[in-house]
Order: sequence, then C-alpha cells, then structure tokens
Amino acid sequence: MPLRAQSRLSIDAHVQNFSAGGCCLEVLLGSYKIGETVWFKIAGVESSMGTVRWIDESLVGVEFAQPFDPAVFEHIVSLNKLEELERAA
Repeated sequence: MPLRAQSRLSIDAHVQNFSAGGCCLEVLLGSYKIGETVWFKIAGVESSMGTVRWIDESLVGVEFAQPFDPAVFEHIVSLNKLEELERAA
C-alpha cells in the first residue's frame, strides 16, 4: 500500500493488520513520528488519511481519520483477499 506523509514522497508499506478503524503497517524505508498525519491508498478505496498512533521498530500503527463503514470494510477485505490469491497463483 502506498503511504505518504506531508512533504514526502510516497513509499511502499506492507499491511500487517487491518480493521475498520486503523491498521498496522510495516515500513522498511523512511521514518514517522507519533501524531504525524499520513495518507495512504488501499485497493478499492479512494486515498484516505490517518494519524500515526504508535511505532515499534519498522511497524507503524495508524488510526484512520474516518473509520470505514462495516459494509465498505468487508468490501475492502474481500477485494484484497482476491488480489492475494491472484498473486499466489
């Protein structure tokens, strides 16, 4: 998933955990600060915004500015599971 903080280039982040209200991302490049606003792009959804809530080495916890509606969340999960299956084939 592309991840970007203000005035920085977008980097690739790997989703480790995903919920309607936030996510845990593995970020191998760049550094972030607790409280920093970030923008990200999830397959099947417009770009969204969140706030860095915690950091543990290369893992970054992001709280979404606007939690996803349960139906939208289920749609995102199903789209991304399909993409994972297609990549594995």
